[in-house]
Amino acid sequence: MIKKLNLILLVCYSLLFSLPSFSETGNDLIQGAKDYLNDKISTTLDAARFMGYVKGSLDVWLVIYRMQDKEEFDRCIPSSKVTNGQLCSISAKYIVSHPEKWSDSGSSLIPTAITEAFGCKFYKEEGAKK
Repeated sequence: MIKKLNLILLVCYSLLFSLPSFSETGNDLIQGAKDYLNDKISTTLDAARFMGYVKGSLDVWLVIYRMQDKEEFDRCIPSSKVTNGQLCSISAKYIVSHPEKWSDSGSSLIPTAITEAFGCKFYKEEGAKK
């Protein structure tokens, strides 16, 4: 019961502080993704903003799914071996190569990119449409 209550509180807290991320779409992230892939990280704010968005989105997503199914999560994304740079590269490549999804929310595009790259089951089964 306490574990369930903690999960509910975590989700509410996460939603409260990540509401701006729901307003971002692929259209808002595409320039930053392109700049990131073109190694313009130190010269454009878009690339830095993209990196922060990816990291923030994944932090919330990873905590929620890790609490639900730690074993599957650890098999899918070995946190000791995957770097933030890898996660940003995977996300950027996915967004750039899927223009048909640019109107989707960024908070669904990032986890979709990661789950497809690593073959995760727990996110795909629920769907990533928003």
